[in-house]
Amino acid sequence: MRAQDPGKAPDAARPRRTASRIAPAVPSPAPFDRALTPQAAMYALQRSVGNAAATRALQREAHQHSAGCAHRASGRGSVAQIQRDAVLGVLGARGRSLPEPVQREAEGRLKVPEGSYRSVEILDRPRDLAVARALGAIAFTSGKKIVGDVSRKKTLLHELIHVGQQARGAVPGTDMGNGLKLSDKGDDKEREAESGAIEALATPLPTPPRPARPGKTRPRASRT
Repeated sequence: MRAQDPGKAPDAARPRRTASRIAPAVPSPAPFDRALTPQAAMYALQRSVGNAAATRALQREAHQHSAGCAHRASGRGSVAQIQRDAVLGVLGARGRSLPEPVQREAEGRLKVPEGSYRSVEILDRPRDLAVARALGAIAFTSGKKIVGDVSRKKTLLHELIHVGQQARGAVPGTDMGNGLKLSDKGDDKEREAESGAIEALATPLPTPPRPARPGKTRPRASRT
């Protein structure tokens, strides 16, 4: 998924953040499912990002579709706008660092230099989890920020691979029409992250060298 940073520049000139997601193993109802009616989608969005955000989007929608418009508001624009606002709002917050033992293990399993994941931020507060679920994902990654539930090692490794992918360049995705792009499980980078995480978990970690045991040293006698 790519999250487009809002600004005054035209769409073609606006910088985009690239994000990748991992879909849940067990499908769950997504608040932003395209099959939802505008009313059902708005209710789901209220649960995910709060009534205040939903109300602001409705006010924007009412302003954009005044009585003089040639078409009427359907509510779909409101859903897309809240989706975009929710993602960018989460990505604008500070996350927590990986615990050092978890960081070291991940670096060892993925065979990257020590300290590679020191600046990675994890956002897994209730609101962060709700936004990830709203995108139909367990977690998603944008730059060095991972949003969602990474309590399972495989999910964390999958997303950390995305961190490396995005550091090397753009990740493909499908334009959602609201300034966001979502990666698909069939994309090359998604398959690479999934297979890489599985392989990393299956590979035993190298055994760290044992510290030398302190022994008794006997004084040497000098003969003359």
